Amino acid sequence: DLFGAKGTPIVVPRTGTVVRAGWNTVGRNRVTVRDACGWYYYMCHLDSIDPSIYEGKAVNAGDPIGRLGNTGNASGTSPHLHFSIYPDDCYNCGIDPFPLLQAVDALANILEIGERPPNPAARDIRGADPFGHILHDTRRLVLTADEEYLLTSGSD
Repeated sequence: DLFGAKGTPIVVPRTGTVVRAGWNTVGRNRVTVRDACGWYYYMCHLDSIDPSIYEGKAVNAGDPIGRLGNTGNASGTSPHLHFSIYPDDCYNCGIDPFPLLQAVDALANILEIGERPPNPAARDIRGADPFGHILHDTRRLVLTADEEYLLTSGSD
């Protein structure tokens, strides 16, 4: 869960296709994006979903998804984004996204907003991380998004 101020803009974390958008009983307002590698990025408890978002839409990292909220089973709690990453449409097979967010946050603290990392495809930037493709695209989000976007865990 990523905590922040209610209404904070939420953006697409990875270029892909919106495979689910709308309401469900647990997360209420939720959006799921599938990337070209078959990974799914699930975001829920949104206060609202951007009107431009619909199932089947191709989206780029950094495109608006909606606004931070506390809908669904998060009603009555602090506003937050439930953020999950999982393979093959298997929600229960998910990975902990926090180490990926920490890596992106660390890079963002080194580079100025809008500055490109040295050779983004270089292996020494992504190391041997099997999820390097996620970090690469998410890094682009951090470097191109406005400061107001929710990009980290909320801990400064």
